[in-house]
Amino acid sequence: MQSLKPGKKWIAGLGLVALALVGVTAYRANFARTQPPLLVDFPFDPIQPESWDPTTSKVDYEVAMVQALYSPLLELDDNAQLKPGWAESFTWKDTKTLRLVLRREHRLADGSPITADDAAYSLKRMAYKMQDEDAFYVEQFCLVPRLKAIDEPCPGLVAEGQILTIRTRDPIAILPQLLTAVETSLVPRRALAADGLALRELGGSGPYRLDARDPARISLLANPEHFNFHSQMPQKVILVPSVDATPESLAEAFQMRRIDHVARFSALNVFEFRLLAERLRKNVHTTLTLPMGVGALLFSEAARQRLPVAARQDLVLHLQRAVHACLVVKQQDHVRQPTRTLIPATGIGVLSSTEEREMDRLRKGHLSGELREKVKIRFPASIRRELLPCLEKEVVGLPLEFSEQAGDANDLQFKSLDLSTYEELGTIRAMLMLGLLHAGGVSSEEWISAYLGEPGLEPRLARLKAAHRRSIWDDPTVIPLWHFETGALVRKPWMLKFSPISISNPFHLIRYAD
Repeated sequence: MQSLKPGKKWIAGLGLVALALVGVTAYRANFARTQPPLLVDFPFDPIQPESWDPTTSKVDYEVAMVQALYSPLLELDDNAQLKPGWAESFTWKDTKTLRLVLRREHRLADGSPITADDAAYSLKRMAYKMQDEDAFYVEQFCLVPRLKAIDEPCPGLVAEGQILTIRTRDPIAILPQLLTAVETSLVPRRALAADGLALRELGGSGPYRLDARDPARISLLANPEHFNFHSQMPQKVILVPSVDATPESLAEAFQMRRIDHVARFSALNVFEFRLLAERLRKNVHTTLTLPMGVGALLFSEAARQRLPVAARQDLVLHLQRAVHACLVVKQQDHVRQPTRTLIPATGIGVLSSTEEREMDRLRKGHLSGELREKVKIRFPASIRRELLPCLEKEVVGLPLEFSEQAGDANDLQFKSLDLSTYEELGTIRAMLMLGLLHAGGVSSEEWISAYLGEPGLEPRLARLKAAHRRSIWDDPTVIPLWHFETGALVRKPWMLKFSPISISNPFHLIRYAD
């Protein structure tokens, strides 16, 4: 056999590499053709994709769709640490100026690039649309109390080619974390109507786009040019509407192969979701995300005024003890993990073990006997059904009434809440307004202003912990009952990857493992 000279060997090597690449490309194309679509349970009928706007979607199943169709500048990895999104890197120029470099090699679903101008306009649109609910982003990005029109300037957002510079009014050390939030996901200009506000077409910046060729049903198609694209992620996702789902109905839907995927954004509560996972355990993969959820009883404003601190502290002790005992009896303590504190252990602002021991010392012999007036408590129907028979036995002799009616007449109302894993200002503001954090006699805005004015992270955390402790013990506004893990399950051979960014486990993190 004739030997090749070095130059010809190099050329032959290139040829082999080219053949290999062609083979890989052909394999991926063939894989995409043979991979079945993922059929996803969706708890709404009719499905209304026009409501999937990053700036307005609040309920979890809508947020899951937003995460499929739109992506933010930055994301969180498996350890809840920052990683690139549409911004491949970022640097601080000073305490108020963040410089982000946007990707050049990845494309939107229509094949066009995303630019810093797209990002700047998307953030301004978000600030404009959210300003009636929360003026934080308008004040920080646009340096004014309010934008009167979307075409008014926003001087804190400066776009130059693929460089986006964000100059905020105040130093915001957690600005990169804020840029991972769903509401900051990028909506390209070309996806907007002529008014610059309404969505003209859905998707573009996310790993999926809406399939307009399939008007009979709502389907999502993967974008192979997206930075999160993987050949084994679902190439097509079909949403299957279901209302009033139960573990039994969803188990049947799995067995009849009408659905392949159920997430916590289904109609199930936490216990029902775990029950479904146990029934299907031989046929599904299940994943749990961070314990970001908390179940709690919130005092009404009237109850805070009427009941003295000592009586509310008695309620904290009696109800936490009773609920925790009933969780064990009902074998739910593996799903609903009993807690005395509000912020999960994954969150910044959680009390240290030393601080918890100090609080337990104060709680230990507290019972004051001040709980004399009748207190009306309301749990949702699913929790009443599971826990109320046990609870009524555990609190015999106490002046408690378990109500079935919603409304202001109740002193304590149950809320199931999702709490962020970092002290994002929007979350803090919402927690202050709900009473999940106790501002200590000042307004929420005054508290936040003082929080931002602290000279560093440690004083901020101390202030956050103090507000946390006031809310759960020193002047109770809330009674934490349990934390819960959230998750999703999917039919084998699909596999789920752990995700800290969504209670629904984003579709692009699912893999076909056949």
